[in-house]
This record gives sequence, structure tokens and C-alpha cells, in this order.
Amino acid sequence: GSNSSLSLSRTAQEKKSSLQAEAKYPDFRGEADWFAGRRGRRHRRRRGRRSPPRAGPIRRPPPARAMAAAPRGEEAAAWSEEAARLVWGGAVPLQVHLHDADVTALPPPPPFLTLGPRVGYFPLLVSTIKAHFSSSLPPGVDTVWFEYKGLPLKWYIPIGVLFDLLCADPERPWNLTVHFRGYPADILSPCEGEDSVKWNYNNSLKEAAFIITGNSKNVMNMSQADQLAMWESVRKGDLNSYMNISTKLKLGPFEEDFLVRTSSLGSRQGSDEPESPGSVKPCRVPVRLYVRRVQEDLEYLEDAIPVSDWESVSYINRPFEIRKEEGM
Repeated sequence: GSNSSLSLSRTAQEKKSSLQAEAKYPDFRGEADWFAGRRGRRHRRRRGRRSPPRAGPIRRPPPARAMAAAPRGEEAAAWSEEAARLVWGGAVPLQVHLHDADVTALPPPPPFLTLGPRVGYFPLLVSTIKAHFSSSLPPGVDTVWFEYKGLPLKWYIPIGVLFDLLCADPERPWNLTVHFRGYPADILSPCEGEDSVKWNYNNSLKEAAFIITGNSKNVMNMSQADQLAMWESVRKGDLNSYMNISTKLKLGPFEEDFLVRTSSLGSRQGSDEPESPGSVKPCRVPVRLYVRRVQEDLEYLEDAIPVSDWESVSYINRPFEIRKEEGM
């Protein structure tokens, strides 16, 4: 009898200790099982898809220890520079096929493999692609355009934006078809090669300058030499050369020339709500947002029906306002 009482007492104490431990350390096994099940379901749905290869070396952000010792301003500048280099150094692996209607020799030419800069444009790749298919092309004047799954690609949208917009489930390499005849003028605006791309880029630069500063005088007043150097840097994907020219335009997010520091008197005259002396008007960063309409409710975007026409895609231009923090 005494042994049974001792055993029951010990069991009660162990149960009490277990309850106290659970109160102190919550049991997240239920949530973990839910996430594991969700991850397993997604894994089963995506089973059989090969992991996409990476294009080029991976640049990693500066080490955390080194960043912790730097002042906040230097830290932000380092991250900003690294982000710019990652964007400019990014590329999309392309596999370009010649359309059957343009093949004039047998056997058909093999597809052309190349890397398309994310900040680049398809017309800038035409000379290289044409050289690969030259022996199979029909005679006549070339009117080059690209398509993806039957959708003509707009030449003035950067390659990286097109890839992200049209490939919800990233396809690597990105399989495209190139045409040298039959330009779809009812869908695509005319393209006269590199000159058209350059003209479009300059217009976008003027629009961005207007959003940031309220006018585009800095871009309009660029010398011919600077205009040529900037375009060459974009065409070649040369970030260092681009930065050397773009800094002259004073379009950076926090250029001192565009930081309007207001006194308390000026603030009261321009606004009903007084601002503290030394306050800074927010910086306006130009943003172009592409919006893709999807009709059905989806758990995963990659399950959406591929874009079949440009009527389901639109874009808006909006300035994104940020404020410079103290000490930055």
C-alpha cells in the first residue's frame, strides 16, 4: 500500500512538473506539423521539376560584423552599392529558337544559348543572335522580334522585368522564339534597332528626373559626350561608367542639392502643421509597377495560366517617398 501511494505521488509530481514546463516553454509542435505538411504538399506538387542552374557567381552582401562597426550612413551606402551591383550583374539564361517559317536550310539550326542582362533589352542582342542563325535566314529585310509561348515581347521593357512578369514559375533557360519576318505591328510599336531603344531609355530617364526634382533640365542639358557615355554604359552593363555619368545628374536619393531644409518660419507659411527646424522634405524615388491580372483564386502564382495577351498586363508610375534619417 505504501509503495502504491509513493508511486501515485511521484506520478502526480512528474505530471505537475511537465505542465509547468509546458507553460514556461510553449509546445509549437502543432504549428510545426502544419508547416511541414504544407511544405510537403508543395514539394509533391513541384516534384519532378529540376532545380534551376545559377547563372554566374553569387555576390553576397558585406559581412554582418564589418557592417556592425560602420556608422549607419556608411552601412546604408555599402548596402545600396551592393544592391546596385547585384542588379546590374544579374542575367537571365536564354535559349533562343529560330521560328520554323524563317528556316530556309536543312537541318534546322540549333538553338542559341546566351545570357540576357536583366537591365538590358532584346534588340541589343539581335546582332549576336543573327550571326548564329545567318546561314538559315531567308533573303530580304529583317524585322526582328521575339515571342514567348505565342506572346510577342515588348522590346522596350527590360529583359529582367519581362522574365519576372511572364515566368511566375521561373524557367531556366528561358525558351524564346525569334522571328526575322512578319513583325506584328498591331501589337508591338515599331523598333528601328538600337536607336529606338536608346530613345526610349532617354525618355524614361527624363520621366524619372521629373518625378525626383520636378523637372528634367539636368537630363535635357547633358552634353552629347555624356549622353553617349551613359548609353554605352547601359548597353554594355558597365555600372562603374554609369555611376560616373549619372552622379552629374544629381538624381541620387539624397543629393544635397535637392534636400530642402526648412526653417520653422517657412514651415508655418507653407503648411498648417509646423515642422521642426532642420526637417527634410521626403525624397521621391520613381517606381514603375507592372500589374498582371489573374482571374481565378490561386494558392501559388506559378499555377496561373500563362499570359496570352498584353490586355491582362498594365503598369503605373508612382513616386515612392522616403525620408532621410538623422545621422544618415
